[in-house]
Amino acid sequence: MERIPSKSSAKVQKAFEILAVLTPINLIITFVLIKQKLVIIIKFIKIMNKQDIIKDIEEYVGKSNYSGWYVGITNDIDRRLFGEHNVDREKDYWIYRTANSKAIAQEIEEYFLDKGMDGDTGGGSDDTTKVYVYKKNWHTNP
Repeated sequence: MERIPSKSSAKVQKAFEILAVLTPINLIITFVLIKQKLVIIIKFIKIMNKQDIIKDIEEYVGKSNYSGWYVGITNDIDRRLFGEHNVDREKDYWIYRTANSKAIAQEIEEYFLDKGMDGDTGGGSDDTTKVYVYKKNWHTNP
């Protein structure tokens, strides 16, 4: 379990310990001390099953030619999609979903590769659970 810095009060540490035990897998809770006040940031992550992810992506892509799209998996959307692939957040077409596990993410990736999307299998760590798809453009890589 992560520890709050030693300068933090015992109450803050206790709150952290209680929430760490109660937090389900689809929440990220961050504790920050700002001017001696505790700020709690809660981020909800929707974890979906395989069929729901496939359905969402198929609905987003529509009946367009799958070869014009790229599919991949990652543990860091910002780094991979917007950094390495150079996808524009505002102008490009993209979608990502979080799977229950790396194995499920890989199965979804392979499903869309078999449908004709560009991409490749392999790589990643155990926390590689995000499946992403984007429409290839002149400035994306590839």
